[in-house]
Parts: sequence; C-alpha cells; structure tokens
Amino acid sequence: MYRKRIKLKKTLIAAFLLIVLVMSLAVGIVPAVAQPSSIAINEVMANPARVSDNNGEWVELYNPTTADIDINGWTIKDDYLDSHVIDNGEPLLVPAGGYLVLGNNDNPSENGGVNVAYSYYNPDRFTNSFHLANQGDEVVIVDLTDTVVDRCTYIRSWTGVSWSLKNAALDNTYINMNSSLSWYLSNAIYGVGDRGTPGQRNGYADDLTNETIDEVGDLVDNGELDSGQGKALSSILEVALGKIEEDNTSTATNQLNAAIKKIKAWMKSGKISSEDGQALIDAINNILAAL
Repeated sequence: MYRKRIKLKKTLIAAFLLIVLVMSLAVGIVPAVAQPSSIAINEVMANPARVSDNNGEWVELYNPTTADIDINGWTIKDDYLDSHVIDNGEPLLVPAGGYLVLGNNDNPSENGGVNVAYSYYNPDRFTNSFHLANQGDEVVIVDLTDTVVDRCTYIRSWTGVSWSLKNAALDNTYINMNSSLSWYLSNAIYGVGDRGTPGQRNGYADDLTNETIDEVGDLVDNGELDSGQGKALSSILEVALGKIEEDNTSTATNQLNAAIKKIKAWMKSGKISSEDGQALIDAINNILAAL
C-alpha cells in the first residue's frame, strides 16, 4: 500500500509539472529556442588585410530555422590542435533567420570594424584556442552532445577578402575546391576596408543582379537592344535588386520572372537575338538560384 501511494504521488507531480509547462508555453513564459541543429558556417575571414590576423579573423554563423539557437558551450575547432569551448557566461543566441559572428577580437575599433558577438582568442595557442591558418584550415562547429553540426575546409585564403556562401542551402563542405558551386569571394566593403558582409546577408544575388544590369547596358551600347528596351529591362532588374536587398525574395522572384518573360517575348519577335536573349535569361536564372 505504501509503495502504491508513492507511485500515485509521483504520477500526480509529473502531471502537475506537465500542466505547468503547457500553460507556460501558452502564455509565452518559456522562450522558443530551437534544439541544437541547422547552424551553417556562412562566411570565413581568415586573412584580413587592414588589421592583423590576431585582431581581424572571424567566422560567421547562420541560423536558417524559425527559432533562436543557443551555442553557449559549443566548440569551434579544426581537425588538429585548435579547439575552443564557447563560454559566454550566458546564452549566446544565433537569432532565427539571422547571423552571429565569432572572432579573435570583439572590439570594432581594433578588429577592422566588425561586430563580433563572441571572442574565441587565447594567446596560448595550445589551450582552449582557435585560429584560422592562411594557407588552409578547417572550421568545425560541435554542439553540446559532441555532434558535428557543420564543418568546412579551405585550402587557401585571399588577403583582405572573405569566403562567402552563395546560398545557405548549398553544400559548404569545401571552400576553393567547389568554390564555383557554393562559395565566392565577397565584393562588399566593410569597416576599414576589407571585403565581406559580417553579421549580414551575403551579397551574391546582389552582385549577380548588378552584373546583369551592366550586361543590359552593354547590349544597348552595342546596338543589340534599343534604349527603350534597355530602360524597361534595367528598371525591372533594379526593382528586383531593391527587393533582394530588403530580403523580400518573393517579390524579387516575381520581378526576375517578369524580366525573363519580357526577354522571351523580344526573342520571339526578333527584337533581340536568340544568343543575347538566352545569355540574359541564363544570368537571371543564376540570380534566382542565389536567392
């Protein structure tokens, strides 16, 4: 009888705790924080030019999920001696749909103008330390269960330029080796003059759109398009570019598809050659793939 009473008491306590948890979630007391997963290494600056490596190296993480992810206690490491356990003293959240930068130095006046959320620097390279080698290295992110969440390998760095992922859905395992497929060298200038987009959306689709607008201008200059056609097409692409910069991919996609439709109509009516028209369509499809 005594054991039955204990079992009943434990059952009632468990039921009570479950009710409290459900009520807390209902009224928003418990924050929505995702389980550790889906973090992507999105950008790597291994060799800054405007400041020293000890000040200006950084790694950007991207969270494609709909809930914040706490990476406090996780590890950033390579495949050899470098390994640093993140100890922020409190949750270190990669925001839902957002970015977080880890780096050597969290002082923007010293690191080249980067808003680094957490510094992993340790002057003792053999104790809880992580550094990015210029001639090739790995970046490995490990969660609290010792599971590798994401990793990438690069075989060289470019001075003053970050490697940026074209799209977070792409395979980011190897930089350089498949750079034409997944990674590109950033064109955007940040801080005191190095190139990258730390803490922001990578600008690959922006760059492609600007290049396509330039191609339209070249066709007008060469007489392949009349000025009216060029103005009409450039206007559509400029609207698309604005929406890309606003992260409004739905409207940007509609604009780009409208541009393709217009080009196809011109090809059919002979207002643009099949070769030039198809080149523009291919360029716009590359933009769409980058969104």
